Amino acid sequence: MKNQPTSWAQPKQGGRDSRSGSALVIVLLLAVILAGLGAALASTAKASSDVVRSSINEDRALLLAESAMAAATSRWARDEDPVLGQEAAPIKEGAGSYWVTSSQLDPDTVSLIVTAQVDRSTSVIEVVMKKSSAATPLFGEHGVFAREWVEWSDNGTIDSYDPAIGYNNMSPAERSMASMRSNDSIYLTGGTTMHGDVTLNGTATTDDGATVTGAIVQATEYYTPPPLPPVPSFPSEGTWLAFSSTRTIESGDHAYDSMEFNGDSVTTIVGPATITTGDFLLDQDSRVVVDATDGPVVFHIRGRFFIKNGTHFVTSDHDPESLQFFISTENGTTGEKVTFQGGGVLEGFVFAPNSDVVVNNGTNVFGALVANRLSMRGGAQLHQDVSLSTFSLSEDGATGTPELLMWRTLSPIQRDALLASRN
Repeated sequence: MKNQPTSWAQPKQGGRDSRSGSALVIVLLLAVILAGLGAALASTAKASSDVVRSSINEDRALLLAESAMAAATSRWARDEDPVLGQEAAPIKEGAGSYWVTSSQLDPDTVSLIVTAQVDRSTSVIEVVMKKSSAATPLFGEHGVFAREWVEWSDNGTIDSYDPAIGYNNMSPAERSMASMRSNDSIYLTGGTTMHGDVTLNGTATTDDGATVTGAIVQATEYYTPPPLPPVPSFPSEGTWLAFSSTRTIESGDHAYDSMEFNGDSVTTIVGPATITTGDFLLDQDSRVVVDATDGPVVFHIRGRFFIKNGTHFVTSDHDPESLQFFISTENGTTGEKVTFQGGGVLEGFVFAPNSDVVVNNGTNVFGALVANRLSMRGGAQLHQDVSLSTFSLSEDGATGTPELLMWRTLSPIQRDALLASRN
């Protein structure tokens, strides 16, 4: 038999099996390359994600620092300790934390440094502020003042209050530091008690069980309160109406033609805010709350001011300085009184030197009242905020607002070096 061709007897070297092995090697090489690319892409994506996360946390740390600084400066403006937390025990807020240090540069100037941290991102802000030496006390020692007369009847109460202590935590002696002044006469009747001193230019009448626990002082001159601050000018937002609803007025400057809060409505006003309006009307059982976390709410009212039965106008910190009413209504022109109908609560002060003010039927006012003529009836009570004796208006009419001398960001190293140089 003839031999078969070699090609039929055995496969040649480099035939089909060789080609399969080469293909497998190529596949493996591609897999390795793709795995490397995948790892590189994953690493790049992670690095990019870390950068984005770091940027977001830096922004969040800065916002937290600004919020903490607003709280600290507001406290300092109210003569409260601006120090909040400390590095070893920072204040937790959300996903971050912060602390505020204070350095007194001179009797009227302070440096505040806030450090805020979110994850591994840190933001440091310093502000330097100075209190105005031209400031004039708005109330001085007097929680109640009338250009003409004061009449208080029907078992009313006038006593003192310190928001730093809390009314319910005060002793009888601490509640007996109120001060009332009139450029004319004062009439206390029907069991009314004045827990403090009375100063006047006319006569003091105490009938039907009325009592003054302190001194009655005859003044030798008339008292003139500071003038009303100028009314700011903002673009009008029309009419504000809260009708059986829950609404919010955000922080900032607002102007309304009139404001009306109808019954059963609940309104939150976020400070700091300055609001101008014509008429201001609170209907029965309406409720307004001032969120004073970052600053006070200041009203400038040009028209009627009328608060009906059972209304509550209170502040988150129960500090009357956080709610300020400057009322420029002149009764001789409008014929309208500033009226509290009764049964409500107000935590704030009312400065209405040209207006007749009437407070009725068990209304509780925590703060101070300045009026042309003042009538308190039906068991109305006023709890004088004694800390308002230092509250002032500067010459330009700004209320207790310090002058900002510097605002800057620091690195933690710069902060530490600055604090070390001051110690």
